[in-house]
Amino acid sequence: MYSKVFWDNIYKKHYSDAPWMDDSWRTDVYLFFDELISPLMNNGVENFSLLDYGCGNGRMGLLFSKKGMAVDLADISSVLIEKLRQEYANETNMNIYETETPNDLPKGKKYNVIIVRNVFHHLNPQVWGLFLKGFSSRLKTNGLLFISGWDKEDDVIRQDNNIAKYTGHETWCINDLPDYINDLPFSIVKNEKLEIYVPEFKMNRKFRFFVLNKLNK
Repeated sequence: MYSKVFWDNIYKKHYSDAPWMDDSWRTDVYLFFDELISPLMNNGVENFSLLDYGCGNGRMGLLFSKKGMAVDLADISSVLIEKLRQEYANETNMNIYETETPNDLPKGKKYNVIIVRNVFHHLNPQVWGLFLKGFSSRLKTNGLLFISGWDKEDDVIRQDNNIAKYTGHETWCINDLPDYINDLPFSIVKNEKLEIYVPEFKMNRKFRFFVLNKLNK
């Protein structure tokens, strides 16, 4: 698992120019999420809340906040969190938390939706079960958990032996994620591959998107 020190160093040097902080490639991703999230809110779910975990620049959470959702942003990097707290100081509908795992969120916090974008491919699969269990405990019944990451068919993943060019650290494709939910109260709503242009690589990258529904167990 990438450490807090690792991410703090990344954001000290690259807060403004890290590729994943660029908004230009997020439209398709936002629309994918919005297609499933907005109908929940429009169906009259009260006190609708969303967590963007591993939030990057927080823009995804901000878009949903503008639609009237109570949004929390969370990330492991204290450097990033401090910058986000300054940037979103006037956003009264958003809270920002520094967390290393889902268990670090304030006690009692539960959400209708949790978005975990491109975090799991930085986590050794040995800890996937721990994180999934933590997210399960933070979801309301019938809540949705979105998880995205590299797909096993991604050309760069195949070519560079799972080494991410930007960070120089190992990454993992997330196709085997369903194997880690067998004992957890989830059903799989979507398991889909999307190709998205990523400026960092100047090419399309293949991502796997999972949508999990929290069951009443």
